Amino acid sequence: MISTETSFVIPMYNEEGNVEPLLTELVYAIKSQISTFEIILVDDQSIDGTFRKLNNYKESNPDIDITIMQNNKNSGQGISVYNGCKNAKYESTVIMDGDLQVNPLDIIKLYQYMFDNKLDFVCSKRKTRADDIILRHMPSMIGNVLIRLLFKAELIDIGSSLKIIPKSKLLKVEPFRNFHRYVSIFLHHQHLSYSELEVEHRSRNFGSSNYSVFKFAAVIGELFVVNKHLKKMTRLLRKEKK
Repeated sequence: MISTETSFVIPMYNEEGNVEPLLTELVYAIKSQISTFEIILVDDQSIDGTFRKLNNYKESNPDIDITIMQNNKNSGQGISVYNGCKNAKYESTVIMDGDLQVNPLDIIKLYQYMFDNKLDFVCSKRKTRADDIILRHMPSMIGNVLIRLLFKAELIDIGSSLKIIPKSKLLKVEPFRNFHRYVSIFLHHQHLSYSELEVEHRSRNFGSSNYSVFKFAAVIGELFVVNKHLKKMTRLLRKEKK
């Protein structure tokens, strides 16, 4: 049993088919292992039945502490993560995608590693990618190398979604549409201790990824945005120390 209070923040966009299997598998994995938890699901104005399915699950499981949120407009996964964390009850926060490509059982492994090594946060890295090697894996590898060089962080798989983070540290960052991709970079520059741990990466059974080679090109341009927000965060932290 992991005796910590935990908020699970999961952004959702057009994941209608994943709602029930995701929540069923997540609750099974954590219910007997984490003493107190809540699940916050943030729908980013899905155009399928995701929001309805989320509410149906909540109504059918009144014994589980579930909060359903919906962005006012389609704002991107980064804003969804930030909005969920802003409404989280607990400092220890797990963020993860809603596509079930991460095995929820790995959450316990990450928690145990974090506690054993007295770390501030822990990130996942995908042991074997289940994505298309040309369209997903290769662009991700190139992006990871660029980000490591630019931001001086020893992170292998920055885009892997599963992370256990301190909520208050994430909220020191001004959010932008895709800032979820760079959470570990922002936390690294707050001089927190961390590590990456290998996790299983599974194929999608439902829905489709929004990633493409064109989006990879957009990510390259987005690094300038990350740098701007990193500077803002650094100035804020300096003011707090005075």
